[in-house]
Amino acid sequence: MFDPKKLEQIAKQIHESMPKPVRDLGNDVEQKVREVIQSQLAKLDVVSVKSLTSKLRYCFAPVRS
Repeated sequence: MFDPKKLEQIAKQIHESMPKPVRDLGNDVEQKVREVIQSQLAKLDVVSVKSLTSKLRYCFAPVRS
């Protein structure tokens, strides 16, 4: 669903943008940021383009009698 590398990159950018004393707390902060991002993304109702396309084709298909 979501590219794990992109998620890792976002978590790292957030971690690096934090003040040094916060970053010095260690990788725990980066891990927590990653977990928060993953949990929030999981709450989104996202469908793939392929899935959406097939559903739209079904909905707008001509009715056969």
